[in-house]
Amino acid sequence: MSLNVLPELIGTVRRAVAEQLGLWGYESVTDDAALVITELLANVHEHAQGRCVLRLHPADGELFITVSDTVANAPRVTPRSATSVMGRGMHLVDSLTDHWEAVITSTGKDVKCRMSLPRRRAGR
Repeated sequence: MSLNVLPELIGTVRRAVAEQLGLWGYESVTDDAALVITELLANVHEHAQGRCVLRLHPADGELFITVSDTVANAPRVTPRSATSVMGRGMHLVDSLTDHWEAVITSTGKDVKCRMSLPRRRAGR
């Protein structure tokens, strides 16, 4: 999906992700995947002028999520603060994924996440 991230459109993206995961038979990871994607898209909105490409790809028992944007600054997990209203998003991404990394590219960066998938439902 090529996106221009606006806060009011994130719900639409979450529904599209849920629908796709349902088609693949992975409803049980929908909430976690949607939260990870929401946090990554919030970063795109805040730091990358809102333009990005979102890719989802299941393979070998894992869900691969990639968000590509045009800014070459990698996100980082900041020290936790009880008083800060910002900076918790990448903590969520870190806790909900098996692995994440930012890869600087010739056009910006790719934030890549990997999540374990349950066995697919019978008939899928």
